[in-house]
Amino acid sequence: MTENDVYPDPYFGSNLKSIPGYREGRWLSMSKDSPFYPTWWYRKSFVVSKELKGKKMVLHLDGINYKANVWLNGRKIADSSKVIGMFRRFEFDVDKFVRIGEENVYNFDLDEVYSKSANVSVAADWKTEAFKIDFPDKLGKIYFLSLKLHNSALEEISDNFYWLSTTPDIQGSKEEVRTDKGWGVLKANPKSFADFTSLNNLPKVKIDASYDVEKNGTESIVKVKLINVGSHLALQVHLALIKGEGGDEISPTYWDDNYINLLPGESRTISARYLNDDLDNSKLYLKIDGWNIEPTFKKDIVSQID
Repeated sequence: MTENDVYPDPYFGSNLKSIPGYREGRWLSMSKDSPFYPTWWYRKSFVVSKELKGKKMVLHLDGINYKANVWLNGRKIADSSKVIGMFRRFEFDVDKFVRIGEENVYNFDLDEVYSKSANVSVAADWKTEAFKIDFPDKLGKIYFLSLKLHNSALEEISDNFYWLSTTPDIQGSKEEVRTDKGWGVLKANPKSFADFTSLNNLPKVKIDASYDVEKNGTESIVKVKLINVGSHLALQVHLALIKGEGGDEISPTYWDDNYINLLPGESRTISARYLNDDLDNSKLYLKIDGWNIEPTFKKDIVSQID
C-alpha cells in the first residue's frame, strides 16, 4: 500500500502516527474501526520452472508480524498457532505442495491422496490421452478430482473439478408399475447408486469478494475477484447481478464462468456483462451464494462508476 501511495512509508519520521489504527503507547491492541483490524490476505503468485521439479523446495517468510495462516496452492501448511511473533522468520518444507501442471485428487477432508502430471502434445481442435488415473484404495465415500491443463509457459488454460462417489452406479431390475390413477410408469431397482449425501455436511464457507465495474457504451462489465477465506471447500459458488434489494436477477447476464469451486485460499476472477437498460433504473446488487456458501450481497456496486 506504500508503493501505491495509499499510505506513507511507516518507517520514515513520524509517518506511522498518520496510519489508521495507530494509538500512542498501545502497541499490542488495535481499534476495531481501523481498516487493519479485520483479517487481511497477502497473495503472491510465482512460477516454478520445470528444472526444479523433484528438488527440495522451502518456503521462506522473512518477517511475520504478528501471526498468520499460511496457504500454498489451496493447502494450509501452517496456522497462527505456529506462525506467531513479532517480525519472526519461518521456513516450511513445501515439496508436496508445489505443483507444476499436475492433476490432483482430494479426499472429502481435502487431504491430497494422489497426484500425477504428464507432458502432452496435441494438435488444435483435437484430443489425446494424457494418462490413466490409478485411484487409491482408501478413499472416503465422496472424493474430489481436480484436473488442470497448462501451456508450455505454465499458464493455466483449463480447470475442471469433479465430486465423485466410491459407491458405483449398478443397474438392477426394471418393472412397470401402475399409479393410483392407473398410469403405467417404469420403476428402476438399481443394485447400488452413487451416494453424495455427505455433501450436505460440508461446513459453511465465507467468500470474500472485490469487484470493478466499468461502462462500455450501452453495456456494463463487472469483474469480480473471489477468495475462499475459509478452511473448507467452497462448492458451486454462484454469482448473480440483482436489480436492487430483493429484486429480480438481470436477464440476460453473460458470465464467462459461474458455479465454480474454490479450495481453501484459492481465488478466481469472473467477468459478466449486461445491457444498461436491463437494470431498469435500479441499483445494482451482487449476490454470492452456493451449495455451502454463506449468502452475501454487495450493495449498489454500480454507484462507484456513476
